[in-house]
Amino acid sequence: MSTLIRPSPLGRALAASVIMHAAFTLWLPDGPVGAWCSDLIGIPPFLLAGLACLQAAAEPREEGRAAWRAFGLGLLAFGVGDIVWTYLDLVRRVQPFPSVADVLYLSMPMAFVAGFLTVLRPAASRPWSLRSLLDMAVVLGAAALISWRFIVSEMLEVDGYKGHLVAHVVALAYPVLDLALLGLALLLTVQGSVLHRQRSGLVALGLVCVAIADSAFAYLSAHDTYGSGAITDQFWSVGAALIGFAALRRVPPEPASVPAANPRWWAAAPYVAVGAVTVLEFTTYGVRGPAALGVLAGGGVLTLLIVARQALSVQENQRLSEALRDLSDGLEARVAERTEALRQQGAALDRANAELRTLSQGLELKVIERTAALEASRAQLAYQAQHDALTSLPNRTVFEDRLTQAAHAANRYGGEMAVMFIDLDGFKFVNDTFGHVAGDEVLLEVGRRLLDCVRSADTVARLGGDEFVVLLTRVGHVADVRTVAQRIVSRLALPVSLGEQDVRITASVGVALFPDDAHTPQQLLVNADVAMYEAKQRGKNTVQFYAPSMNLAAQRRSVVERRLRGALDCGAFTLHYQPQHDAAGDVCAFEALLRWTDPELGAVSPAEFIPVAEDAGLIVPIGAWVLNEACRQWAQWHREGLPSVRMAVNVSPTQFAREDFVASVVDILSRHGMAAWQLELELTEQLVVQDIQTTAAKMQALRDRGVRIAVDDFGSGHSALSYLMRLPVSTLKIDRAFIRDLGHVDGASRVVGAITALAHALELDVVAEGVETAEQLREVRGLGCEFTQGYLLGRPGPADQARATLLRIDGRPAVPGAPDRQ
Repeated sequence: MSTLIRPSPLGRALAASVIMHAAFTLWLPDGPVGAWCSDLIGIPPFLLAGLACLQAAAEPREEGRAAWRAFGLGLLAFGVGDIVWTYLDLVRRVQPFPSVADVLYLSMPMAFVAGFLTVLRPAASRPWSLRSLLDMAVVLGAAALISWRFIVSEMLEVDGYKGHLVAHVVALAYPVLDLALLGLALLLTVQGSVLHRQRSGLVALGLVCVAIADSAFAYLSAHDTYGSGAITDQFWSVGAALIGFAALRRVPPEPASVPAANPRWWAAAPYVAVGAVTVLEFTTYGVRGPAALGVLAGGGVLTLLIVARQALSVQENQRLSEALRDLSDGLEARVAERTEALRQQGAALDRANAELRTLSQGLELKVIERTAALEASRAQLAYQAQHDALTSLPNRTVFEDRLTQAAHAANRYGGEMAVMFIDLDGFKFVNDTFGHVAGDEVLLEVGRRLLDCVRSADTVARLGGDEFVVLLTRVGHVADVRTVAQRIVSRLALPVSLGEQDVRITASVGVALFPDDAHTPQQLLVNADVAMYEAKQRGKNTVQFYAPSMNLAAQRRSVVERRLRGALDCGAFTLHYQPQHDAAGDVCAFEALLRWTDPELGAVSPAEFIPVAEDAGLIVPIGAWVLNEACRQWAQWHREGLPSVRMAVNVSPTQFAREDFVASVVDILSRHGMAAWQLELELTEQLVVQDIQTTAAKMQALRDRGVRIAVDDFGSGHSALSYLMRLPVSTLKIDRAFIRDLGHVDGASRVVGAITALAHALELDVVAEGVETAEQLREVRGLGCEFTQGYLLGRPGPADQARATLLRIDGRPAVPGAPDRQ
């Protein structure tokens, strides 16, 4: 039985709305009534067509229910967009472009794309698919060039859009999505779908009508000639009606079969498209500007696509011809052999049969071997696609799949799970110092240690770089998760042997629990990442469980990194100088301390922005600026005849690891005429214990030139006596935590005394950092610390304040407000 439109009130209303739109378009009245009619008359076809599609989606036995639902929602969104447009245009009297109406308009093609993805049929074969894709690319490319020549390039020149990025993006979205609609129409026509063939044709024709209306609207708007009620607006109503009629058709219960071949007209489609582009190029001849260049370049690309299509066809025909020739030759040979065999005696026939059986068995064996080889190759490729090439751990794809499955199981059966986001601290230093081969060895060892720390049912994956994740399923208690996380931190902190050299790395671990911290797998992974950054902020080598407040910290870190990238160029950094005093209380040195005041963020603490600069790769240029500025300031004071004191400058591990670091220090000293013994470089324990040999060589090169070397924050990290004896260190700075504990923690005095005695035994100077009370000052001097630094004797201050201090030492009065000459 042939398909018919259902005689329903909805269908009659849909037809009536289209007829009314056509009538009003031809006989539109003037004045306010005409304006209201021109804006409102196109709304009913979309609303009625959307209801028709939703009605089709509601029927239980309807094929493509998800597609009809998507079509209906898209049509309704377009109709509501017309209502919003009319409200803004006629009621509010405001410019309705761009506005929320455009969001609703653009929702329709996106909804149709989503719907078609559920009903398209697969290609009949791979060669057919390649040829069809090339043909479709040619047709769509031709349409894109025409759109570029007459619509897109015109939009780019519209004065009203210039300077308005949102307006440009929204305006360009219409022709782009129109091309998507055209592509969907071609797929429906050529490749077919689970929808009935006649239904697919109506939907495809409706999409073409909508695309024509959109293109006409864009073209007329670009030339400032569009007005509501234009004749081209009728295509919108017709397109919506065609899609609605497709939803209202009676169809057989079985879906249409896949067509055996492309439609006949499709073979000529790419050549017609190329012909159209050729005509377009001729009409564009002599025109200058982006439009002409785009047409010329696009025409060349389409020509290449046609050549590729023809090459594919020639290759396919050649393969078929060779196969036919081989088959014919083989058949002729077999006929000849069979004829000869029949002429021979029965014994010869038996031998021929035996040979045929042997040949068949050999072919069968080869087929089996080839099949086994293909299966093994397929399995190997599948493994490589799902695992990290270096560590053989599951990659992000496998981890996210397992995370999703675990979340579904937890939601269905109850229970909790945890995700740990692990980032290695100091891994970049290992790569920069030892090379990437050594870095790969470290990553392999990290993977092995992580596997040793978890159960076989848990998942350890590498996301890339120095980032790993761990999925713990069937978690009983939060304390169990904390135990595993602490075990990971402890195991990763153990030395890693690289030949004759041991290196140390640590890990920052962020933990998020499901469903306590997130309700989706994706958010759970994001929250674990946020917790990991919080662990880095808190000094690294630690574990942090996710808390909602961390999102604010992550946002703050993102803002700090964004503002930090331009801080050096705009001169937002300054140096403050904190004095160091000898045993007599006289100033003997200044430590240069970096300060940052941002116009948007205000004064940012070094404890906040220095870790961000290190992670973002900005610490090297910032450190170079600090070293140069501190030496320049010293030279300025020296030229003024002020007392010469040492200048201490902190150096980051990444900056020190650069091959040209020693040369850069020598160049800066020479540039400012500064004596090398007046400069003291402060290095952290983390730096000096990583690579003793390389570090010792660079330190010795600096010491040979007279530069002093200090170990900063001694006792806060991997303190080892062996490196003190092997490295040419001149000064030991006791970590402020030990000084703060004096008088409050039992044994603190003995620890400080032991460190002081050790340094003196090695003929090193000792500086006690963080001296803030008179009691602490008396204590450290009584223990033999000859140098002190802290708020008690002098807070960090700008260059003018340090200059005033030097003037007092020299006995000259400080001039208030005296400028620091550059």
